[in-house]
Amino acid sequence: MTSNFELEHRVARLEQLVEGLYRHLDLPLPQQQYDPLTPVRELALAGKTIPAIKLYREITRTGLKEAKLAVEAMTR
Repeated sequence: MTSNFELEHRVARLEQLVEGLYRHLDLPLPQQQYDPLTPVRELALAGKTIPAIKLYREITRTGLKEAKLAVEAMTR
């Protein structure tokens, strides 16, 4: 059985991928009601990579490598 947390993580990852596609295609992003990764993205864009990685791991319960890659992708 998949936990709510695992489902939330999967949805967050899918939203991240869709956002990347919108940017790649140079399309405007649709308005979102709530993005739990917004604080992570703000830290990453402010150059605070380590705090961003720590927060990403807390939110998503992922490993260090995946969190590092995700945060780096947010700044591209």
